[in-house]
Amino acid sequence: MGKQLNYKQLFARNAEISALLDQVCPTMNEGSGIYVLTREEDGKKFTYIGQAINIKRRMIAHIQGYSQHIDISIKKRGFYSVENPYGWKLTYKNFPVNELDEKERYYIKMAQEQGYELLNIINGGQGEGKFDINDRKPTKTYKDGLKQGYLNAQRDVAKLFEKNLEVSIKGNSNKNKEKALQKFNDFMKIDWI
Repeated sequence: MGKQLNYKQLFARNAEISALLDQVCPTMNEGSGIYVLTREEDGKKFTYIGQAINIKRRMIAHIQGYSQHIDISIKKRGFYSVENPYGWKLTYKNFPVNELDEKERYYIKMAQEQGYELLNIINGGQGEGKFDINDRKPTKTYKDGLKQGYLNAQRDVAKLFEKNLEVSIKGNSNKNKEKALQKFNDFMKIDWI
């Protein structure tokens, strides 16, 4: 186990993190509401949506924590800035405590509809009606890995050709060469979703 912090060190660390949050999201307060973390990288959009009775205290807990995927991701990627364009952007909206479950589910559903990959494990809310939203992600099997590798290769090749290269048939055209060109064109048709 790591070194235990005494209460003065813990208070100083919380004050340091609070100051960081003031830079990242200057209007953040200690009210109840929904917070949304988003980031984009390589054309993919990621989000984590949570609720808190005290938003600022909850964000401090995420920054200090190691128990959730989002905690570790914040440590790894940091917060968005000009120098860190792949970091997490933080926004929030205050709501009364009795509306938090409903609002969290609403924003999670909206993020799904907008194509975000959710880092949340459940659909939101603290009471009844929770369900696992891991169904949104395909299982990770060998075939899924092959498929993802193929898609990655497609995207990379498409970018190279779009920026730098042209395709044409060498010499005289014949059925085999036309089929080969058609296969290449089919390969270049990418489903970007």
